[in-house]
Amino acid sequence: MGGPAEGCVPPRLVRNPFRPVIAARTVTATRGKVSFAWVVPPILKSPPAFPGGTAASRDASRTVCFFDGACPGNQFAQKGPMKAAFVIGEKESVRNVPDLRTPDGPMRSNNIAEYHGLIFLLRHLRDLDRDRGSKGAYLICGDSQLVIRQMRGEYRVRTPHLVPLHEEASRLSSGLDVEFRAVPRKQNRAGLLLE
Repeated sequence: MGGPAEGCVPPRLVRNPFRPVIAARTVTATRGKVSFAWVVPPILKSPPAFPGGTAASRDASRTVCFFDGACPGNQFAQKGPMKAAFVIGEKESVRNVPDLRTPDGPMRSNNIAEYHGLIFLLRHLRDLDRDRGSKGAYLICGDSQLVIRQMRGEYRVRTPHLVPLHEEASRLSSGLDVEFRAVPRKQNRAGLLLE
């Protein structure tokens, strides 16, 4: 009995919609016993995201900026308001975010805080361009896959309370030269301000 039942079944690709990592699951079946092994292929290795690794670095002539948001209970144990932060070079800003008012009452979530962090950053970039009298090119980095992919148009905005936040961020970004990139949390300098 040396057929396909005894041996390695070809790996299946498993995609987690919340992470861009792809893992292969290898299934081995031998006489009624099944075992699983997870293998993460090295196909996703990429060059370092930022030359020099600093927030002031430039990526293909774009100024690298970071944003982040956090909601009590999700990111930190103490109670209090949601917080949003952004970093542009040496400029760092952290702000409290009020609960979002909806017909169902006030709402708070990490995604609301993330969008507020992005909106604060975009408003600041708009003001910078206006003060300089010229348009800068910006690489906007965040660790929220949802917000980054919605801003790129890869994901639709399905959650009703996020629609006005996405519309405001889209309106602000349309007047700027921006590119959006997802980065790991450890590389997000704005996230470090919220810890």
